[in-house]
Amino acid sequence: MDRLIFRTLVLPATALAVTCSPERAIAQACAWGERTPNPAARNGHAMAYDGGRATTILFGGYAAYDRNGETWEWDGQSWSKLAVAGPSARAGHAMAYDAQRGVVVLFGGSDASYDDNGETWEWDGTSWVLRATSGPTPRRRHAMAYDSARGVTVLFGGYNTHYSSETWEWDGTAWTLRSTDGPSARAGHAMTYDATRGVTVLFGGYGGEYSGDTWEWDGTAWALRNTGGPAPRSSHAFAFDSARGVSVLFGGYDGQYYGDTWEWDGASWTFRAAAGPSDTAPHWCMTRAGPSRSSLAEMTRTAPMPKRGHSTGMKGW
Repeated sequence: MDRLIFRTLVLPATALAVTCSPERAIAQACAWGERTPNPAARNGHAMAYDGGRATTILFGGYAAYDRNGETWEWDGQSWSKLAVAGPSARAGHAMAYDAQRGVVVLFGGSDASYDDNGETWEWDGTSWVLRATSGPTPRRRHAMAYDSARGVTVLFGGYNTHYSSETWEWDGTAWTLRSTDGPSARAGHAMTYDATRGVTVLFGGYGGEYSGDTWEWDGTAWALRNTGGPAPRSSHAFAFDSARGVSVLFGGYDGQYYGDTWEWDGASWTFRAAAGPSDTAPHWCMTRAGPSRSSLAEMTRTAPMPKRGHSTGMKGW
């Protein structure tokens, strides 16, 4: 069945896998187990599962008190560092896999000088290609998800000198501003695409205060679906489990760190587990790790981020 990979920020750098089969009762907690890592401890990086090559791609992040420009691949058993040129060292960027064109799309982030970036890059499994320098304004801590039904990558929100409420779509050639209505302006939220129902799901974030609302984008408009469920938070991880048709959320931060696991089925949230990965740092993303593997989720745990990145200034990265 499918697995999800997600990253959090705890020393030392390790990886965890969670087993959660479809046969388990919804209320039953998943079981976490440790896996072996390779990338150095970091935060603010991004990951995406490349379904065409059955590998998970990791790029960048904040490691050893500096931005990072490394590209890594995870094949389900081990990490490989790829000696390739590409985007500049950065953190707070976002990535999503475009299944129609077979590329990982990367946008934005902040560099070593804390300057935000507005570049769009694509990874084809061999090399990075700069595709655009226009579109959304430079930003960080936005969220992206690939809408497979319409063949576009959806971007929402982020932060530069202010929080954004823009919705953009990338079709492989150009960005299109689709909406400025819907969720309030925010950053540090998370999105995933629910392939069963054909909607992009958004939860949480921070825009002056922490949000706990659940929104869905159908390609035309945003709809507020729920204001209950997980406590308001930012810096959580979120990914769609296609085998069970639910979106899985883990962790986050709202002045305290969370280590809880929740699932969204399109109608309501269900609390699944309180035990698992550490709750001593925020958790930045999850992504599928392949359709033929036995466990549901896998996590790289990485270095703590300064708390300044959670709240007022978004200056940290």
